[in-house]
Amino acid sequence: MKRAALVATLGLGIPQGCIGLDYMWFYPERLDAYTHEWSPGEGEEGEPHEPNHVPAECIEEVSLETADGLTVYGLWAWRDEAWLAGDTSEPCGARPAKHTFHYSHGQSRHLDYYWDRQQLLWDAGFNVFAVDYRGYGRSEGEPTEEGMYEDSRTALRHLRCRLAGVDPCEPDVPLPSARGSRIFYYGFSLGAAAATQMAREVEPSGLVMEAPFASAQAFVDDVVQIGIPASALLEYAFDNHGRLPLITAPKLIVHGTDDDYVGFHHSQVLYDAAVPCEQGTAEDPDCKDLWAIAGADHGDIPEVAGVQDYLDRLRGFAEAWAP
Repeated sequence: MKRAALVATLGLGIPQGCIGLDYMWFYPERLDAYTHEWSPGEGEEGEPHEPNHVPAECIEEVSLETADGLTVYGLWAWRDEAWLAGDTSEPCGARPAKHTFHYSHGQSRHLDYYWDRQQLLWDAGFNVFAVDYRGYGRSEGEPTEEGMYEDSRTALRHLRCRLAGVDPCEPDVPLPSARGSRIFYYGFSLGAAAATQMAREVEPSGLVMEAPFASAQAFVDDVVQIGIPASALLEYAFDNHGRLPLITAPKLIVHGTDDDYVGFHHSQVLYDAAVPCEQGTAEDPDCKDLWAIAGADHGDIPEVAGVQDYLDRLRGFAEAWAP
């Protein structure tokens, strides 16, 4: 739903005192199985996403149990250069790439819808793991803000166990640090809230946020523009702005200047709130960067930036902070 539709909906509902905004954060769609591709159904808008080219042997589907008893599903795209070069003596992923990205998707549909993005990170040379939040895809339950964080915790714990070779992945088993394991968090749009929450709890090697909003309050202010407190309309906070001053990992914020859903100024606010990291260098003492993509909208940053430039920027970020 773009800004114009939100404004129209709120304009009708708020004067009558009958509208809340909790509904607008999550747009899940159930799946019986993952196909790693997406095309619009009959009557739907949009173009088919990039066809899958990750070998089936390098894709792994996992089911995970959350602390509150739900089953959520995740997808690995393992980057194993030896296997890709023809050495199939071990399964794909047995010799994983140096860097791993934990990808937190946006508000829409399911993992198949975002598989083209997970695939791009795989193209950059990274292992990539993503989970479908509760209510999305094959995952059980109904989505909430805290539920999204719990699902992300469960996914991150699984990811760290897999990289450390810990099986079974019991809650009390100590694990190597995410920073030391060259684990990066990448959050797109709504997923940036999951990424910043995880970065507060377990410090990564680096944090990438694409098209993030500063907070639920800031987003409501943009849409409504009449000074209504977010708490009057929704129970969620999604407070990236409040968390960023507490996150010391290197940060890369990417945003399109023509984003008509989450305005570019949200990333400017987040960049200003971000604190320097411990690993600052003479070339980059603050280890934070705001990459403005001229002309890009909410969902087309890789294409407008140029896919190769996008991949090179992510590779450079990973190598700079986790060589």
